[in-house]
Amino acid sequence: MFYEKKRSLNKNYLMLTPLLTENFSYPLHLHDNYEFIFVEDGLMRVEINGAEFDVSSGKGAFILPNQPHKFDTPVYSKCWLVIFSSDHIPELRRRASSNRPLYPIVEADGEAIRRELDLAQNDPLLLRSVLYRLASVYAQGESAPQIAIADGALVSRVVEYIDTHFAEPMTLEDISKELGYSYRYMSGVVNRFFKLPLPQVVNRYRVNLACEMLVSSDTEITQIALECGFGSMRSFNRSFKNVMGITPRDYRNKNR
Repeated sequence: MFYEKKRSLNKNYLMLTPLLTENFSYPLHLHDNYEFIFVEDGLMRVEINGAEFDVSSGKGAFILPNQPHKFDTPVYSKCWLVIFSSDHIPELRRRASSNRPLYPIVEADGEAIRRELDLAQNDPLLLRSVLYRLASVYAQGESAPQIAIADGALVSRVVEYIDTHFAEPMTLEDISKELGYSYRYMSGVVNRFFKLPLPQVVNRYRVNLACEMLVSSDTEITQIALECGFGSMRSFNRSFKNVMGITPRDYRNKNR
């Protein structure tokens, strides 16, 4: 599983796939944005927090920020994908949380949604209106216990903790105590989902954040290292090169 920090750093982010995506599949990942997938034709299997849902033609699915999720097409699918930051629908974040997520499958007028998404490719205002209507349908739904109790829900809380405390020293013991789980259980969940021990997960998160700052700002590299939670330039350079394969300075030069 990997964390998409790039989109998470962009406020007021709104992205609609420009063309219908056929037979879409994507591995387990998460990010700090909402995601809505609408299946125009076929069948999409969506996993959210470890719980699986079949999204058939004319239906859609909402994924909340920091929910581990993946997409799979068993045979055939044709879908639209929208990713947007909470700035667009702030009310939605207040109504739906990762602790008590709602049933993710949205059923509305599939033909109308398809038509409006097609028109909204070049009309952000229309796209926002479509999302508001879909969010209203989603927010009136029932809770989804299978998502709330799955281990993926705990992963969401771990990521939210890292997102809040990444600039501070942290250990698995700290997170376990804060979230109210035993160290042994927490260790098993983190290793199973991330395939890495917690220190490496945190380092990758910090490096991912540093990558965005290196490209999108003129902040001094030493300052970026401190802001991303690295105690020294030596540890920053070592961790960055281990993850990205090049030094921070080379990364900035290459990507600018």
